[in-house]
Amino acid sequence: MKKNLFKFSMLLAVATVFYGCSPEEEELAQPDVLGKSSKNTTTTESCETVTFDKFTRGQNGFVNAVMSDKASAPIYVSAYRKTAPNTYSSTNVANIFNSSQPTPVPDVNQIDDILTPHQNFGGGGVGAGGASGPFANNTSLGNLLIINRTNDPAQAYDNNQGGKFVFDFSSYGTVTMNSITVMDVDDYEAGGKVVLYGIGGTVLKTVMLQVSGDNGKQRVELGNTSGVVKMEVYLGPSGTLTGSGAIDNIVFNCLPPTECEVVDFTRYVRGSDGFLSYVTSNQSWTPIYVSAFRRTAPNTYSITDVPNVFNSGQPTPIPDINQIDDILTPHQNFGGGGVGEGGAAGPYANNMALGNVFIINRTNDPTMAYDSNTGGKMVFDFSAYGSVSLTSITVLDVDSYEAGGKVVLYGAGNTVLKTVMLQVSGDNGKQIVNLGGTTGVVRMEVFLGPGGISPNGQLSGSGAVDNIVFNCPPPPPVEYGCTYTQGYWKNHATGKKRDATWGNLANSTFYGSGMTYLQLFNTPPKGGNAYIILAHQYMAAKLNRMQASSTPQVDAAFAAATAYFSAKSGGSYRNTISSPYNTATRSQLIQWAGILGAYNEGKIGPGHCDD
Repeated sequence: MKKNLFKFSMLLAVATVFYGCSPEEEELAQPDVLGKSSKNTTTTESCETVTFDKFTRGQNGFVNAVMSDKASAPIYVSAYRKTAPNTYSSTNVANIFNSSQPTPVPDVNQIDDILTPHQNFGGGGVGAGGASGPFANNTSLGNLLIINRTNDPAQAYDNNQGGKFVFDFSSYGTVTMNSITVMDVDDYEAGGKVVLYGIGGTVLKTVMLQVSGDNGKQRVELGNTSGVVKMEVYLGPSGTLTGSGAIDNIVFNCLPPTECEVVDFTRYVRGSDGFLSYVTSNQSWTPIYVSAFRRTAPNTYSITDVPNVFNSGQPTPIPDINQIDDILTPHQNFGGGGVGEGGAAGPYANNMALGNVFIINRTNDPTMAYDSNTGGKMVFDFSAYGSVSLTSITVLDVDSYEAGGKVVLYGAGNTVLKTVMLQVSGDNGKQIVNLGGTTGVVRMEVFLGPGGISPNGQLSGSGAVDNIVFNCPPPPPVEYGCTYTQGYWKNHATGKKRDATWGNLANSTFYGSGMTYLQLFNTPPKGGNAYIILAHQYMAAKLNRMQASSTPQVDAAFAAATAYFSAKSGGSYRNTISSPYNTATRSQLIQWAGILGAYNEGKIGPGHCDD
């Protein structure tokens, strides 16, 4: 597999040289990019973890990107040897080291201090720090990341003179950092640290490494620091040429599950042609199949499917020969690479890093991730869910001459459920399109640009989309009004005290009782007749529900009582005052009456009017 990864990375590197493609667009070649790592970690399922089991190598054979155990967004990696005090080489020598090797005898390459676990726990590690105590090296970590000792990636030995690792999370937009595991910080290597950076290079947090001793393992807590774009890990003090060691288990995005599912295009799978096949949300592995087609003529679309991911966290290209600065995030005014008046300020301010966004690719080459300038349509197939409810989608860069774009939601049988027109957000502007929580959606189509010729006389419709928000829980019902007891309704049916809510109901016949509503209200339940007991509470609840909110529990009891009173056989009511228990038991009727009574008395629901 390592041979295939290297070959794939070499091809991508060649494409980068010839086409000027950003390295952010390299796809990470893995047999299952959505599969979980087999490595045992101590983190919860709510976190993402970089275990260094999923990686690509650059043209020089060294590691240039890794992925977490849960996402497909690349995290760009580099490692530099310390060459003099406070001075680092410019050559990337990030490499993978298999820490599960047996103890080498003799240890000519000095690697037994980064083997896992320690010999005391059945592994190959050697050293006092990992033998026992707070830094016990007691679990197998498998692959680790090292600063390579030489320029030969085939010789995977950690550098003894220290250095720094750099991790670029810009394809995520920003992340929240939880922890990182560091191996083998000896007492003479004290002074190493982890530095977290936000947008614009702002230092968010600095955490010093502890002295763990030879072969010791430490988990460095990073405090769930949010807004992180870049992380640097320094091995050894900056002023001396010391600092061997290795790192593992970068734990981040340990956030509680959101109420809604969100497609942010960090989790995706590519087909054999290199373009996206499907994506998944942040909470489910259910595939959402995607397509994207360029507009080739007025109201005409290519049959070539070119859905692609674009890293909007790239710096502003100068010169912008591929015309992508209008879909970079955030705008330059907010520390990003975006350029354009729409995103600079105002209602469509492009003020947040979005990381990966979804585009209609300009060409048939997926390594050249540039959005199509002729417009087109994107298709999202939710049929694997059955159907979903759609809340919103974020759209970037709708210029005035691109007006006419829209989002169309389809239900079963290709029925159009909702159409929402895109607003003109201006160059680099960001808009959140409200889809109204539309339920029953099987497919969504997003059209960029008008179907025909744009006002500028051309086929137009560049742009990108992100953050498809769906399957949000329904909002809690809004309570309104208040309820009265059965006694109130009985005493306010006629005369000067009459409550208008009654309408014509007082003189209407109540199902199979042989009485009007008001007559039945005035009939006591002799002998504990459950028909009458239920009817009193039912009639009061019926009137209360005309002018006050209800609850699901009350609605269910009311529906069950309605079915009971209205049940017929051969044109005759099955349940009457004299024969009340033909379709339900007395205990069932009393139970329904109790629920409705609690509603009428204000114990459940919006509350009693006297209160």
